[in-house]
Amino acid sequence: MKKFSLIICVLLSLCFGKIQSQDVKLEVEKIDTRNLENIKVTLTLKNNSLRKIKYLYMSCSYDEFYLTDNADLEIIGKVCDKNIPLTLDLESKSSTRIRLNLKCNSREKTNFKIGFKLTEVPEIIEIDSATKSAKLKSKNIWTENIALY
Repeated sequence: MKKFSLIICVLLSLCFGKIQSQDVKLEVEKIDTRNLENIKVTLTLKNNSLRKIKYLYMSCSYDEFYLTDNADLEIIGKVCDKNIPLTLDLESKSSTRIRLNLKCNSREKTNFKIGFKLTEVPEIIEIDSATKSAKLKSKNIWTENIALY
């Protein structure tokens, strides 16, 4: 009976626990470097966990959720009239494609990673009593190293 209880506890923690590093992966699917002023990158965000992940995103300023580990590269945003927060669902064992544009400010060979600030939206949102705002935690998910040139 103790073994059965332990197995149930482990399964529940896997299904309803916090995001672990292996749960979500960000992979480079395609990169077009013909124009260094507008490098086109297609990424895949994969949910390897056994549960659906609900995360925060913006309709226009999505570029604020992405970063690079190299100061010579910047994420290029887009201009729009209406920027609203969204919650997106990434089902268990599924993936979604993301298209980004980058600008390289260097003409030398360089390496970099792209990161995504994954802000999971929990079922029950805690409110900070001092600031009266939601307590949401972000975790940076990084691609493997990317070589330019």
